Parts: sequence; C-alpha cells; structure tokens
Amino acid sequence: METKTVCLDDLLMDVDLDSTIEDLNKMVERKMQWRPVNELQRLEGFTDPWEKSLLRGREVPAGTTLRSQGVATGDTIVIVRRELIAEAWQIVGEGNDTSSSDEDDAW
Repeated sequence: METKTVCLDDLLMDVDLDSTIEDLNKMVERKMQWRPVNELQRLEGFTDPWEKSLLRGREVPAGTTLRSQGVATGDTIVIVRRELIAEAWQIVGEGNDTSSSDEDDAW
C-alpha cells in the first residue's frame, strides 16, 4: 500500500461562521474539484473518516459549527483528507499462477 502527502497552497474562502465543519469540507471539495467523499474507494474494515479538520492543533468535532468552535476571521483550518490509491493490485486465488514472466516485468 502506498501513501501520498499532498500539501496545497492556502485557500482563502468567505465562510458563514454558522456553517458546520462538514459544510466547509464540501466547499473545499468543490473548490479543489476533489471526488465526493461518498465516492471514495474503501477497503474492507476501514471505518475511519476520510477527512479531519484541525483548528489550532485540535480536531474540530463533526456536526459542530465554526462559531461554536471559536473560529474567527483570519483563522486557518487545516483539512486532512485520506484517499485510497489502488495501484498494481493483483488478485490471487486457487489455481492462479502467481509467478511473473519477463513479459509481466516489462511494465
């Protein structure tokens, strides 16, 4: 399994402080043209949230408004998004030959 870390430049947005953190995440998703969270690939047994939002080093709880968390004009909210990137997967079952050939190595 591979992981990638993508750091983006600051994104300035005009946000209503009565918006929830989920509203903010969706705004960023649209602005950055990311795939919607409900369309992301999920491995069996993976139940962690795809996104975490951090304000002043602490996670902003889901379902809370920006105002209730003390967000003020000019504050920075860091959004961390995890995405599964499936590359070079091989399905192995009974009777499948798992050895590689020179032809396979040419990839």
